[in-house]
Amino acid sequence: FRCSTSVDHFISRQASCAGHTFEGSLGWVALARSSEAPRPLRRCYNAPAKAHFHWLDEHCPPGVTEEGILGYVR
Repeated sequence: FRCSTSVDHFISRQASCAGHTFEGSLGWVALARSSEAPRPLRRCYNAPAKAHFHWLDEHCPPGVTEEGILGYVR
C-alpha cells in the first residue's frame, strides 16, 4: 500500500499505514521467497532527509535505516 505522512510517502504491507494516510494499492508481494518472487523488497528510511524509500535485493545503503523486508517480488 502507498501511505503518506505530512512530510513523506512510504510503502506498507498494512492498509492502516501505521496510523498515517492510506493513498492506494500498489500491487502484491509474496510473503516467502520463491522462484517466482526471488527479490526482497525492503523499506528504508533516511532520517536526515525525513524520507522513506524502497530498495530491492541488497541491504539498504549505508547511512540509512533498514525498516525490514516487506515481501518478495520479481
